[in-house]
Parts: sequence; C-alpha cells; structure tokens
Amino acid sequence: MSNAVKRELVKLIDMELQAANEKFPLFHSAHEGYAVMREDVEEASDTRAELAWIAEELWESIKDNSSAGKLHSHYTKLYIASRNLAIEAIQCAAMARKNILSSVEMRRIDAPGTGGEIGELSEGELMEGGY
Repeated sequence: MSNAVKRELVKLIDMELQAANEKFPLFHSAHEGYAVMREDVEEASDTRAELAWIAEELWESIKDNSSAGKLHSHYTKLYIASRNLAIEAIQCAAMARKNILSSVEMRRIDAPGTGGEIGELSEGELMEGGY
C-alpha cells in the first residue's frame, strides 16, 4: 500500500473517531470499549464472509460463461461488499484508537517520545503485533 493511501486511510480513521467522540464519550471501562469494538469486529467478519460468498458466485458464473449482465451484477455486488468491508475496518480501527484514548495508562504508552505511538510504528511492527 502506498504511503499516500496510508495517509488518507489514517485521515478516514481519524474522521470516524472524531464523529464517534462527538456522539459518545470515551469508554468508561475496558469492558465497555471491548463490547463496542467487538460489535464492529463481528460486522466486519460478517461483511468479509459476504464478500467471499459473492466472489465464489462470481467464479461460478465465470466458469459457466455467464452473460456480461450477470458478471456485471456480481462485480457490482463485489464492489459494494468490498467498500462496506473497508468501512467496517475503518470503524474497527477507530474504536481500537478510542480504547487507547479511554485509558490513562494506554495514553501514557502512546505519548510522543515513548515509542508507543501508532503513527511511529512501521508496517512490520504493526504486522508483528506491535500494535
């Protein structure tokens, strides 16, 4: 993923977080934060399963040499499901960030200069579970 796309993605996550914070206060406990985030994770998982099902239906239509109209319909559904999955992933990221901001201890870890801030982590560190 290009750095430009990553920067835009972070902007979208920040926009989602700001909107959520305007509607609801920071979480009162780790339990509350987890429950909210868990709902977003489940929605993302459901959307991912839908995406996989649509892709399978598309593949079957391709193997059957289906009409352009039928393929167009599948690709349109694939586009919509992919977009929805991206939205759900943004919501998950925003709620993960909100959980960090809701905890004094985690905010301290996340403070500039401590090495824990999300913006300073490399993609490798993110993939390894550094965040």
